[in-house]
Amino acid sequence: MGKTEVSRIQGQIATFSKQCSKSFELLGDRSIRFGEPRPVAGQKMLVQLNGPGSVTARTDKYTYAALPFPVSDLKLFWLAATLEFKTNRNIVTPDSATMIIFTGEAYNSDKQPLLRAEWESNAASPHAQPHWHVYNSRVGSIAKESELFDTAPAFDPSESITTSINDYVPKFHFAMCASWSSNNSNCVQAIQDEQCVADWLSHTLRYIQGQLVYTMRRHG
Repeated sequence: MGKTEVSRIQGQIATFSKQCSKSFELLGDRSIRFGEPRPVAGQKMLVQLNGPGSVTARTDKYTYAALPFPVSDLKLFWLAATLEFKTNRNIVTPDSATMIIFTGEAYNSDKQPLLRAEWESNAASPHAQPHWHVYNSRVGSIAKESELFDTAPAFDPSESITTSINDYVPKFHFAMCASWSSNNSNCVQAIQDEQCVADWLSHTLRYIQGQLVYTMRRHG
């Protein structure tokens, strides 16, 4: 790929990312924006949200720079966001937009994923677009407890069954924009352009914040 094609691809990604970066004004810092693109598997390019106060957080897919997410006076929630693009010569198409909420004390380096909001452009996918994922970190908690006390927890058959079921929870795609109430089976919205992705990011982020505030007040 020549320098001209690379420059054109980077320019298209930068334009898309700049518009989507505006969706995160809720975080209160205009320096928060999507960074430079980097190649990932499958001839794709990825940009990640960056800003001050970020911490490292991980899922089984990527390592993220997670930013403080304002829910309460305590730093308990962290936000990571990415955009992925498919590249074909000098043509760039959006492939996915993702936001992940992590939990964990600021001093604790082990941040646990809680929620993932995702919108993929794969027309052949059987999943709702956009959709939610809910993580279950009980298995990880058991492992940490074992390391702490240098012994395995006592075997509990009911715990084994629960763990087996919970292994499926993060893989479940919870529909976000289905039309079922109108007797329409469609649950897939296509990614049109950067503005529709920016709007989705902004409104989804505000909804997540509102729900976390509600939960903290109700059960905190």
